[in-house]
Amino acid sequence: MEFIYASERSVTELADLLGASFEGYIVNIPFSVPLLLSLMRTEGIDLAASRIIRDNGTDAGIAIICRRGVESRVAAFGIVTAARGLGLGKALVDQILLDAKSREENRIVLECIEQNPSAMRLYEGKGFVRQRRLVGFSASSVPELPDSDLKPVPIAEAAYAIARANLPDLPWQISPASLLQASLPNVAYQLGPSHAILVPTPGGIQLRAIVTDPSAQRQGHGRRLIQAIAARYPNQAWNISPLWPEENVTTFLAPLGFTPAAISQWILELPLSS
Repeated sequence: MEFIYASERSVTELADLLGASFEGYIVNIPFSVPLLLSLMRTEGIDLAASRIIRDNGTDAGIAIICRRGVESRVAAFGIVTAARGLGLGKALVDQILLDAKSREENRIVLECIEQNPSAMRLYEGKGFVRQRRLVGFSASSVPELPDSDLKPVPIAEAAYAIARANLPDLPWQISPASLLQASLPNVAYQLGPSHAILVPTPGGIQLRAIVTDPSAQRQGHGRRLIQAIAARYPNQAWNISPLWPEENVTTFLAPLGFTPAAISQWILELPLSS
């Protein structure tokens, strides 16, 4: 067993290894070179900190690490099918924790699908603790309500609005720092005190983030923004990945016809500072 840095492999090799390491995973993730390059740009993936575990001379698993400031995140973690059940996952977790401590980082975080009990046991067995639960939603359609005040805005404006709301411990992927790196096909809209970032696709609307100025919350502004966007993109299904803290959206979306997704996640955290 040995460890190498992911920077020793080409992006094509890394995409192939990720695909093999997530074979049979609870959700299908279509790893590709374009996807990996996009995540490297938007989420701060550091290939010089990411690790590959090798067994008997073969790449057997991978941990993709994002870094920002004095914390890091496990963005992807998997072991190839033929090498599972040999303890390589535990060894790879030990290595990335050792690396993070050597970089003198304060903490390491990750998201783990709640419906994947073996992964939850692995991380919690290594000392990770549950921080907050993340949920997703979908809707076959959303009631449309045109509003002439709806306007497209720069993504940065919406990201800064999220930053001003000072929402604590947002998931890495929808934190202001990540959203600031978003570009087309991501777009942003504003209606009154509310902003949203979304991805219109042929298959429907992917809603990434929505925020209302703190002084105007709980007055229906967010719902009106969604309905106005629905009128801009009529007859579309909507989807929200399980990245939204459940305490923020428990009652927000139901009146618009959204139903909870079958998959949920936990943000897991391991403090590293003494």
